[in-house]
Amino acid sequence: IDKVFIPSEIDGIPVKSVSNGAFKHMNSITDVVFDEGVESIQFSAFQFCNSLRSVYLPKTLTSIGASAFAQCHNLINVTAHEGLQYIYNNAFGECTISEFRFPNSLIYIGKEAFYNTWLHNIAFGKNLIHIDNRAFGSCKLLETVEFSENVKEIGDCAFADCIKLKNITFSDSLKYLSSDVVDGCDVLE
Repeated sequence: IDKVFIPSEIDGIPVKSVSNGAFKHMNSITDVVFDEGVESIQFSAFQFCNSLRSVYLPKTLTSIGASAFAQCHNLINVTAHEGLQYIYNNAFGECTISEFRFPNSLIYIGKEAFYNTWLHNIAFGKNLIHIDNRAFGSCKLLETVEFSENVKEIGDCAFADCIKLKNITFSDSLKYLSSDVVDGCDVLE
């Protein structure tokens, strides 16, 4: 199997979720496309799929579980849509994603969700409230971060060791910002 299509139903039964570890360690998978109707991707559903390069998420998706795509070292293209609200811990940790459109519907980004990815620039959607610890830690190519006006909490080391980070602008609505949020960002202006 190299291309996986997740349908909206199987034998008349709606597919609402991809279960824990469903495709974990399936190294032959290169592409995953979800039909509309799928609402969640559970823990480690595609973790360690080392040939995975492209994922097309449905508009009906509301949450991406912990480690769902973690350590998919060749994952470079992820298409997300409005409707996505939660990206949990380590969801895309150590992937080679260089661009990710953060939808306005997104409200929560978990611990190490994008840890050590290849993101270059980040512009958060208008409803994001919480970014957890090390969510974007060690993103070595990250240069700029733009927050929406609604971000209230940014966890410890959220952007630590982003060695190319030059510009980060916080919003006035921010209520919690740890002292080490940009630790190790030596070129920060």
